[in-house]
Amino acid sequence: MKAVLYREFLVNKQKDMLYILILIVLLIIFLSSQQIEYLSFILSLIIIQYPGLKASGYNQKKAEVLLNSLPMGQNKIVLAKYLHAIWFDTLCVIIISLYSNILTQFKAFTLNEILLTEFIFFLSLSIAYPINWFKEKMLTGYFYLVNFFAIVYIYFNRKSGDDLFMKWKEIVNHFMLSKLIIIGTIISVIFLTASYFISVHIYKRKDF
Repeated sequence: MKAVLYREFLVNKQKDMLYILILIVLLIIFLSSQQIEYLSFILSLIIIQYPGLKASGYNQKKAEVLLNSLPMGQNKIVLAKYLHAIWFDTLCVIIISLYSNILTQFKAFTLNEILLTEFIFFLSLSIAYPINWFKEKMLTGYFYLVNFFAIVYIYFNRKSGDDLFMKWKEIVNHFMLSKLIIIGTIISVIFLTASYFISVHIYKRKDF
C-alpha cells in the first residue's frame, strides 16, 4: 500500500504544484486588491473541482496499464487515489487559511466556511471518481454543469442587487460548529465509503 501511495504522489507531483501555485497567485491578486467579496466562493469552487481534474486522463495513462499488471489488489490502487486527493485538498485548505487569516490582515475565511468547503470537496470527490471510471466523457459534463451553476449564481446575485452569497455566508457562520462537524462528517463518510466501493467495482471491470 505504501508503494502504491508513493507512486500516486509521484505521478501527480507536477500537477499538484501547479495547482497550489494557481491558488497562491489568486490569493495574492484578490487580497492585494482588497477584493475579497467572492474570494472564498471562487477558491472553494477551484478546490471542489480538483478531484475531477486529477481523475481526468487516468484511463489513458500507460502507467495505469503497468500498475494494473503488478500483483496488487485494485482496491488498494483506488484507495491510494482517494487518499492522495483528500491529502492534497487538506493541504490547499491549510495554505489558503494560513495566508488569508494569519499572514495577512484579511479574515477571508471562517472555520465554518473552511469546514464546509472541505465537506463539499468530499462530496465532489465521491461523485467525480466513479463518473470518471464509468465514462470519462461524463466527467467533462459534470465540470461544465458545476461551472454553469456557478456562473448563473453569480449573474443572478449581481442582477438582483441583493448579496445572496453574503447571506449564505451568514447562515453558514451562524450554524453551530459542533453540529456542522457532526453532520458534515457523517454525510462525508457515507458518501466517500459508497463512492469508494462503487469505484472499486467499476475499476475492476475496466480493460486496462
